[in-house]
Parts: sequence; structure tokens; C-alpha cells
Amino acid sequence: MDITQELYANGDQNLEANLINHEATESSSSSSSSVPQTKNYKKWLYLSSYLFFVLFCQPPTIFAISWKVYTGGLWGLIFESSYVFSNSTTAVGLPIVSIIDVIAFQ
Repeated sequence: MDITQELYANGDQNLEANLINHEATESSSSSSSSVPQTKNYKKWLYLSSYLFFVLFCQPPTIFAISWKVYTGGLWGLIFESSYVFSNSTTAVGLPIVSIIDVIAFQ
């Protein structure tokens, strides 16, 4: 039987509903198929892109933003007050940026 005859077999002219029913019966009858279903493929694609963003893009971005905030505040302190005070702030503030990043990702 031709696929168009199968889709219109029950006399209903709603092609989309017949296609969905045809895919459901086809997927249940051939569950050992190696071709991924479109619905599952889209879910895995979305999940993999989200994990790529979280694992490889988010940590360097947060580290860069916190580093820019730290250095911007440091330059403001240098121009506003003495250079000696800014050196002491650098010695104390340098490990704080790394500690904040570790706390943020725990």
C-alpha cells in the first residue's frame, strides 16, 4: 500500500494528525531502528548545547567579569588615594577573586 493511501486510509483529511499517528505506529513497530526520533534528537541537542555553555563558556566569563571589577576598583583606588594603599589592597584582593570563583561554582 502506498504511503499516501495509508495516510488517507481512514477517510480523514487531516494530514498532520494522520502523519503523527503513522509515525507513532511506525516507531512502536520498529523500536530497534538506529535512526533517532526527531523529538529525542532535539532534546539531546538542546541539552548538549546547554552543557557546552555551562562547562566551557560560563566559568571564564564569570572569572573575566570579576577580574575586571577588581582591576577597575584598583585603578580607581590608585588615582583616588596613595599608591602604597593600593599595593596593600592588591596583596589582599588578589586571592579574593579566585576564592569568590570557587564559591560561585560549588
